[in-house]
Amino acid sequence: MQAPDDRLTSEECRNRINRSLAQLYDRLVLAFVQDGPAELAALAAAWAQQRLDDAQRGLHTLRGLAGAVGASALADETGRQEQALRTGQTHAVDLAVLQGLMARSVAGLKELTGAEVAAGRAPDA
Repeated sequence: MQAPDDRLTSEECRNRINRSLAQLYDRLVLAFVQDGPAELAALAAAWAQQRLDDAQRGLHTLRGLAGAVGASALADETGRQEQALRTGQTHAVDLAVLQGLMARSVAGLKELTGAEVAAGRAPDA
């Protein structure tokens, strides 16, 4: 009697990796949906108190979070504002624009990833 062949094909490996990446992306989106607005609120607080170094770090963090989930408009605008603040152009920081982009990004990501993320849990978690 011959033992069953337990070797994986390259297609099976790719499928497993793709599923794992999809699950990772869903977890990143969930974290962004839950934490992104709080990061923006912390940025707004730093800005209101004129803690410019903290505001710059907040912009940098928000840019990275948005970029990781594909919220390109938010990532791009946050990056522009971060660079402007870095060069002393404080007038270029516009939190209202960021808040609008955040709201659209969160809504779009919830729609894209489905009911699980909208309900606050990662799919297949």
